[in-house]
Amino acid sequence: MRFIIALWAAKIVGFLLTIASKFTSMRGTNFPGEVALRICPNFIGKVDKPGKIAVVTGTNGKTTTSNLISSALEECGFNVLSNKYGSNIKTGIATALINGVTWSNRSQKEIALLEVDERSSVRVYPYMKPDYVICTNLSRDTIMRNAHPYYIFNMLDTYLPDDATMILNADDVISSRLKLNNKRFYYGYDQQPSDPTEDTHLVNDAKVCPVCQSLLKYNYLKYDHIGNAYCPDCGYHSPVADFSVEAVDYEKKKMVLRNEGAQTEYHLISDTTFNIYNEAAAVAFLTVLGVPTEKIQNALAKVSIVDSRLREETCNGIRISGIMSKGLTPACNAVLDYTVSQPGDKAIVLYLEDKHELAVSSERITWIWDSDFELLKDASVKEIIVTGFRRHDFYYRLLLADVPAEKIVMVDEPKGVAEKMTLDRKRSIFILTDIYSVPERDLMIRTISERIEREGL
Repeated sequence: MRFIIALWAAKIVGFLLTIASKFTSMRGTNFPGEVALRICPNFIGKVDKPGKIAVVTGTNGKTTTSNLISSALEECGFNVLSNKYGSNIKTGIATALINGVTWSNRSQKEIALLEVDERSSVRVYPYMKPDYVICTNLSRDTIMRNAHPYYIFNMLDTYLPDDATMILNADDVISSRLKLNNKRFYYGYDQQPSDPTEDTHLVNDAKVCPVCQSLLKYNYLKYDHIGNAYCPDCGYHSPVADFSVEAVDYEKKKMVLRNEGAQTEYHLISDTTFNIYNEAAAVAFLTVLGVPTEKIQNALAKVSIVDSRLREETCNGIRISGIMSKGLTPACNAVLDYTVSQPGDKAIVLYLEDKHELAVSSERITWIWDSDFELLKDASVKEIIVTGFRRHDFYYRLLLADVPAEKIVMVDEPKGVAEKMTLDRKRSIFILTDIYSVPERDLMIRTISERIEREGL
């Protein structure tokens, strides 16, 4: 009886929120799930679910990967239950499941594709057993919440079901060893000519062999500790990828992926290394699920990275890119590396804000010192604009990274960036923001474009 009351109460709340969304900018909320769980704590275990359940988890890239997969599944004709517009914690999962059932608790969906926060393992998997688990990677995250990657690894390894099929990143020493006795498939990215073999990052979360604890060596690295590792003492090495990206043609926006000896060409959704991994994960899962290759090719040719993660425009020939860089973690290394590697001169705006956590933000700045801002010493970076609440921290961090002071411009608020930056037709503009700063990112893109047009550059 308690479950039925919880379901109906949540359904009514969801209906009212749907009505309210027609008059506001509200798009997704986990409030129906909050209501259901308050009334019936084991609601997730009782609510009806689709016949197949897949979850996407990991430190970085899970939102992009889950959105790619759910969009591709829909393109392939699947009736998909997802939480792409909601939260990835317990209440968000509950809300998605509520939306997928009738008032009489009958599932209306064919398959569930759910993004699940790693820390929610203990609260979700005892009640919901996924058939498939896609893990993007495990690396250093917000320190006060996630402690250390192996702490998160142990949590996932404990609570993920023993019969789930694992889709894992072969190039991540940590997450590739999740649920070692489970059926598993690996995806990866072959060595490219530009890949380094020596680790030069300030932080590497996989320095030691997971078997004998000797120092690892790398055949090649992609970013942070993601790459192909081996142990010279005990013989451990990264697993061989079942699905591996062999080559990428950035100009034609194509990538070649190898599976069981066959090479297949796919549309390249993004030229960023981390998104190439995300796309490889999507291909691997869809193939394991049994979707024909041609359908996967056609589906991925029609999907794109969501606007909140990547927005690119060209104004009078000047490239303006707004790139989401996960805040409070050294995950921004991959974004910094990508930005610096882009051709030509560039100006970079750093608005990696944490004002949404003002109560504790003073204790969560270690990530700034773990991140490789030394990359911005590159000669192609002509100007760096630091703005927002953390502008002073970034200013001093850049100075300690030996970035010349004359290259750094400090602006109080994002609304002032457009007027303070130096515009140059030969200079691309990259705006790095966190997930909470999409409105400010869009404001900067708009005002910069307006100035370019106003000055006739």
